[in-house]
Amino acid sequence: MWRIVNMKMISFCNKKGGVGKTTLCKNVAYKLSLNGAKILLIDLDPQATLTLNLVNNVYNKNKTIKSVLTESELIKIVQLIQSTKYKNIDIIVGGEQLNKVSAILNLNYSNEKDQHLIEDTLYMENEKTFDGYD
Repeated sequence: MWRIVNMKMISFCNKKGGVGKTTLCKNVAYKLSLNGAKILLIDLDPQATLTLNLVNNVYNKNKTIKSVLTESELIKIVQLIQSTKYKNIDIIVGGEQLNKVSAILNLNYSNEKDQHLIEDTLYMENEKTFDGYD
């Protein structure tokens, strides 16, 4: 049974590079954190610019969002969360290995029903973790 959580989600998406997605994400997260919000960022960029901006190159490159998207066993999001240099902002890091994820996901979840199933499963399995963020 689903329950309502207070967490809000903001996405910055555009296929074109250089339009300000990373800058917007970082600045909005920072401003919200100054107002006391607890923020979880998920870096889906293979260049990991957001990650590099927030963690000063001190992060575990083996704990990335790729694990959630490609592993056969469901991985708990909480295992991938890493601290940043900013109070109230955590991140699940991106990296070069995300270059291959799109092709893998297109093969494994080729129809919309399968994609929603994995999204629902990920959400339900990680609901308590998401509850800790605004």
